[in-house]
Amino acid sequence: AGTLPVVHLIATNLPEAAMNEAPTLLVPVDLADCTDDIVERAYRLAEVNGAKVVLLHVTQVPEGMASDTLIRRPGSDGTSSAASLLLEEARPELQRYVATLTARGLEAAGRVELGRPVEVILAVADELGPDLIVMGTHDRTGLNRLLMGSVADSIKQRAPCPVVTVHSERRPECGATSCASCDRHVSPVSRALASETDG
Repeated sequence: AGTLPVVHLIATNLPEAAMNEAPTLLVPVDLADCTDDIVERAYRLAEVNGAKVVLLHVTQVPEGMASDTLIRRPGSDGTSSAASLLLEEARPELQRYVATLTARGLEAAGRVELGRPVEVILAVADELGPDLIVMGTHDRTGLNRLLMGSVADSIKQRAPCPVVTVHSERRPECGATSCASCDRHVSPVSRALASETDG
C-alpha cells in the first residue's frame, strides 16, 4: 500500500469517503503540555462532524529493562512492575482530557497501552477502524530526524485512514529551546526507570 493522503490541519470536515453515521477520531497523545493543543484541534473536528474521540497514550519501558522488572513504588515500601507503574501513572492524566471532552458534549474515551508508539498506534487503528487520526508532530530536522525518525511520519505512511498533524508551538513558559528538543512528555516514573537503567 502507498502513502495515504493527509488531511491538513485547516480542514474542517472529514474526507467524504470517511463520512458515516458515527465517525471516529483516534487521537494519540504523549501527555506533554502541548497535548492541550492536540485535544483542542480534535475537539473542533469532532464537533463539526458529530464524531466520537478516542484518546490514546502509548508508554514504554526504557531500552534494556524488562516490563516485569520490579520497581519500588514512589512513597511506598511496596514494589510493582515497571509496566504497571507507567500505566497507572498515565491513566489519570489521560482521563482528565477525556473528562474535558465529555463535559463539552462529545462522546470520548481513553486508552493507555504499553509498547512501541508507532506499532501500538497502528494496531489500535486497525482494531478501531477510525475515520481520521489526529496527532502532534515535533519539527525535527537534519541528523536529529534521521536518527530519531518521526512517529507522525510513520503513521502517515502506514495508517489505514487519513491523518491530521498538529504542529507544536513553543510556549514561553517552556524551558526547552525548541519543541523538537522538549522532554516534558517524559513522566516522573519514566525518568525514575531511566535512572535505574543508567545505573
